[in-house]
Formats: sequence, structure tokens, C-alpha cells
Amino acid sequence: MSKHQAIEMYRFHNWANETIFNRLKELPESVYLDQWFMLDNPYTRKRDTSYAEVLFQVANHGTYHRGNLSAMLRQIGQSSVMIEYALYWYTE
Repeated sequence: MSKHQAIEMYRFHNWANETIFNRLKELPESVYLDQWFMLDNPYTRKRDTSYAEVLFQVANHGTYHRGNLSAMLRQIGQSSVMIEYALYWYTE
């Protein structure tokens, strides 16, 4: 992959995150994200959860993939970077 493609992936990722989170911010107050429902996951078991928890899972799932990319960089002999949430606290 060329550096140009990596930059384009970065731009898309930022655009996609901004787009979906802006939409979530537009939701009317009548949309109740703390509403609970039964999640029936075919890989595990049924579980009560809320829409807010599902949104957190979806937003956080990228952490898993960033970890994969970090491991791949090390496997090809390149250094990675710290991407911990706690490190982010100090960037503000």
C-alpha cells in the first residue's frame, strides 16, 4: 500500500467518525438511548443491554483493529505508536 492510500484511509476514517457522531448529536431528546433490550448474540448468549452500550461498543471496536495494525507493524520490523486512551488524556 502506498503512503497515499494510507492517507486516504485516514481521511475516510475521520470523515466516517465525524459523520456518524454528528448524526448522533442531532438526535432529538425523545430518542432514549438508555432504553434496554434483549440482545441475542448467536456466538454467546442472550443479554440485556442498552442502545447506549451498543453505541459505546461500536465506537470502541476500532481499538481492537488499531491493536492489530500495531502488531502488524512490529511483525514487519517497524515500530508502532502508543494509542492508549490514558495517553490521549494528556493531548488535550
